Amino acid sequence: PVGDVRYEITLSTSAEAIYREYWNEVALLVRTDQKALSTTLLVTPFFGVENPEVFDAFCGRSSSIFCP
Repeated sequence: PVGDVRYEITLSTSAEAIYREYWNEVALLVRTDQKALSTTLLVTPFFGVENPEVFDAFCGRSSSIFCP
């Protein structure tokens, strides 16, 4: 990456909260010069831990946003 990598850790456990935090990170990347920040890794250590199917469904929906 040209700029820094941001590691954002969220304690959220709901898909709605994760989506909101994801889009907040996207907005941050858009408004920040890429020489200062070029990548964000949103870490969700508590999301889908007890129900991996929820995590898989969330990832499937998220992928469909970017892949037609």
